[in-house]
Amino acid sequence: MTHTAQQHRASERSASTGRKTHQRAVILAWMEKNRDFLSAQDIHTRINEQGEHIGLATVYRTLAALAEDGHVDVLRTQTQTLYRACETSAHHHHVVCRRCGMTLEIEMPELETLARASAHSAGFIEIDHVLEISGICPSCQQELAQHADSSELLGSPEHALA
Repeated sequence: MTHTAQQHRASERSASTGRKTHQRAVILAWMEKNRDFLSAQDIHTRINEQGEHIGLATVYRTLAALAEDGHVDVLRTQTQTLYRACETSAHHHHVVCRRCGMTLEIEMPELETLARASAHSAGFIEIDHVLEISGICPSCQQELAQHADSSELLGSPEHALA
């Protein structure tokens, strides 16, 4: 999809979810072609490096509105809030690699049922929840295993004699 086509599609999406602005269309189009979770500051920097002049406060406001409208995912870590364009409009969760940040969207129908039932049994209505699962992805596991193998070889008695 061309840059102009992405901006047009983003503009159409933003029109249905709030004020239609050039900045909102630019941010959404940029988010849709850059699939990594990034901070608002990083998004601001990268968009401005491409020649768009959008203020940091506008980026924060737009990301908050896009998150509220379900167009971007929000991942809150202990130190920062990260954003990326949603790959699906259905309710979903994420599994995130603690080493490299690789993120997969996952659906968990069993969890949805359990969350609703638990909240209803406590008398709650209008149920919502957020679940983020973290671990070490297969690629990072391989890298760690290779590093461990190298460390074991370097620390072995045979290596000391060489």
